[in-house]
Amino acid sequence: MKRVGITPTLIILLISVAVIFPNDTIARHFFGIIDYKPSFYIELADEPFFYSINKTLRYGRTINDSSPVLFKGSFLGRDLSEVYVSPDNQKAAFFYGNNLYLAKKTGSAILLLSNCRQNRYYNKIRLGDVYYSNLQWDAESKFVYMIKDKMHVPTPHSCWHAPEVVLVRIDIDSPTNIAEVINNFNSLNYFFVGNNTICFNFAPGNGDVIWKCSQNGIVKEVINFEGNKIFLQGGTVIEGLPFVSYFGNIYESAIWLSNYGFSLKYSGNDVTDFFSKYDSNKPIFRIQGGHNIKGHYVNGISQEGCKVLPGGRYALLDVDHDNFKGQLLVDGLTGKYRKLPAKTKVYLNLNSLNYEHFKFDMGPGHPPKFVPAYDDINHLNK
Repeated sequence: MKRVGITPTLIILLISVAVIFPNDTIARHFFGIIDYKPSFYIELADEPFFYSINKTLRYGRTINDSSPVLFKGSFLGRDLSEVYVSPDNQKAAFFYGNNLYLAKKTGSAILLLSNCRQNRYYNKIRLGDVYYSNLQWDAESKFVYMIKDKMHVPTPHSCWHAPEVVLVRIDIDSPTNIAEVINNFNSLNYFFVGNNTICFNFAPGNGDVIWKCSQNGIVKEVINFEGNKIFLQGGTVIEGLPFVSYFGNIYESAIWLSNYGFSLKYSGNDVTDFFSKYDSNKPIFRIQGGHNIKGHYVNGISQEGCKVLPGGRYALLDVDHDNFKGQLLVDGLTGKYRKLPAKTKVYLNLNSLNYEHFKFDMGPGHPPKFVPAYDDINHLNK
């Protein structure tokens, strides 16, 4: 059952960093990195991180196919995609099939919850099935939260929800300890304040959207929000920084690249230059772009899937060019770049406390949002 009428938790400033289009939609001339010269080098990120190659999840400071395996999916199973890294970057909760698993830095992943259908697979959910959505970690990386719901009507497009919709919490140190923390949780967006408060937007059913906060299990409506203070019905005041983690969006590449000083700048004649923070005058490489069938300029760097490894030196780019399709790892300091194994993905945690461009509001239609620091909007959206 799909929730509609409320904007997603994390709204990205619409920035046209790049769009992948099939090659047959690009003008028939060379499209890709000019003077393409990949090389081999071994990167070493400042801190280890979770990454996957195809359906295998690993953890290390270097991307390779020989580091210890934390989880390996089946040959005919789905790809790893829903991987939620904890704020301390030491653990990762992930879905595979209809199961929720927990991976730590070493050892094999453990099962957290079985028969845990996700709302993104509506075609697999039948009337009466229980499913889960909107997974988040708490700020201290001790708990995993999810919304638990049930399919009540034979279409995912209904916005009606039964009162048994609840926010559940799984204790990572005691996975069998699954608590229902807020009932009648008709919400899409929620965030944390300290250790005892969860705030969430709520649709009462009359077309309005309001905010509520649950403090020590007592739910009250939000009257006002100013700075780091939330004023509740009855005179209660909550103070503290809101905490929410970012998880993917079609513009995630802009967030990661711009946050660490990488940029794509249009230089004219359908050419885009790729820079790092280490040299703002000399591009690492130049991309011969093209135009899709609608006439929009594109440079072949995906708006999804790009990441920057811990420390900010190495950028993973997901590209679709004439001379290479796949993932490139770029050393922002030396300018070298190398091909990565097919279907390489990197998973990191970015949240409202460690991302300086985070902006927060509590008005209807104004949930927490991540806004990239990017100043070349008009150049890339010709």
